[in-house]
Amino acid sequence: MTDYQSALNWMHAVSDERIRDAKIMVIDDEPVCQRVVRLYLQEYGFANFLTPETPAAALDAIIEHRPDVILLDILMGDVNGLDVLQAIRNDGRVAHTPVIVLTISSDDAIKQTALNLGATDFLTKPLDPKDLAPRVRNAVAMTAYQEHLRTYADLLKDEVVQRRRAEAQLQKAALRATEENIAKSDFLARMSHEIRTPMTAILGFTDLLLNDMTEDPSDATSQQQNALRTIHRNGEYLMQ
Repeated sequence: MTDYQSALNWMHAVSDERIRDAKIMVIDDEPVCQRVVRLYLQEYGFANFLTPETPAAALDAIIEHRPDVILLDILMGDVNGLDVLQAIRNDGRVAHTPVIVLTISSDDAIKQTALNLGATDFLTKPLDPKDLAPRVRNAVAMTAYQEHLRTYADLLKDEVVQRRRAEAQLQKAALRATEENIAKSDFLARMSHEIRTPMTAILGFTDLLLNDMTEDPSDATSQQQNALRTIHRNGEYLMQ
């Protein structure tokens, strides 16, 4: 499945609850237009609407409330909607918020400018509710999908961090085991040296005693001879 198909499936799967809870910010200097948009969208299940106190305060309101979708009028009295759009796209905190541009103008240049500035969609007034609602729904789904991707990316990041931590612990354990093996080998080598030095003398003396007993068996009892042979045999085993 491609990323595009995955996104489409996610958009179709957006629940009615997600639609109802979606925060829709309407930025328009005409209160009548704000009410019309709300009424249109309420008929399709949307219920959570936000409006900045003034269009000039739009960016601060967006940063504070983090809407799921912004409906932005371009031609307003005191504020240029294109400037608001550019400010949104330039602020990393809200730059990915879907913005549907609304305007009464049919000027293709304005439309092209809005799209170049990052408008998600473009609708011409007077609005058709059958056209407005699905576009807003798609924008809400896009926001939900982006949140899903961010959450998934965070999970992957956590997995990578945990995996790297586990690998680091394994490397430390392997290094510790290697150091312990080296220390063990060094210890055994030292012990072997410490044992061989006196053992050489012991074997030498037992050889002499055994040779003497061979020449004159009366010098030692059979039990003593067996003890010497045992000492000699065990000494040779340790020297191997």
